[in-house]
Amino acid sequence: MAEAEALGSGFVRTGGDPTALWADVLLLATRRQDLETFEARGFPVTAASFDRLERLNALLCEARTEKDFLETDREERADRDEAIRKDLLDLRERLARYGAAGDLPASMFSLQTKSTARVNMVVGGMQTVLRNVSNLRERLARDPRVDELVREATALLAEHAAGRERDSADEARFYEVSLRAAQLMRLLLDAAQHLCRQGAAAFQGQPNFYRLTKFYLRRKKREAAAPVTS
Repeated sequence: MAEAEALGSGFVRTGGDPTALWADVLLLATRRQDLETFEARGFPVTAASFDRLERLNALLCEARTEKDFLETDREERADRDEAIRKDLLDLRERLARYGAAGDLPASMFSLQTKSTARVNMVVGGMQTVLRNVSNLRERLARDPRVDELVREATALLAEHAAGRERDSADEARFYEVSLRAAQLMRLLLDAAQHLCRQGAAAFQGQPNFYRLTKFYLRRKKREAAAPVTS
């Protein structure tokens, strides 16, 4: 929605739990019965105030649902990359054994990196290893398993390259959806807080139904559980 887009990315983000805010807003939305009292007592709360609250709540729910889906997809991509990383390391080690049998220098099969914890580093190193194997294939054992190892590694590199192209688009979408969810969360919290202030003032001395009880309780618990840094 245009209102969320107008916030851009420089707004103050909320640190609360959106599910707790949803629950509080759903309770607030049931207080339409108080509209006549708001009007009679001169408070700027109208049906449009409740309409906007419900609309923002629904939009936030949609955005968070899509974000959760994209986060699951991210985890699956991370698992895929980890499997490729481990398989490439295994193939490199097996190729190195053939190299050692052919008295080839170990550096030919080195990934030329201090860390193999990231798939991109392993992929880059493996590309160099495969070029070395191709250039000196005649000095390796005439064993069809060598060629099979090369084919397996090449296929994994191709799978990784194809995945990275998709990942770029998916990451852009994840950033877009995450930003929209944060914008909507900000707008919804501001709208809910405004309604709560008006409700508390309009119904002084009466039971106060205009509170964000679950939201602030959840945030308080989260802050209490956070590690203390000096």
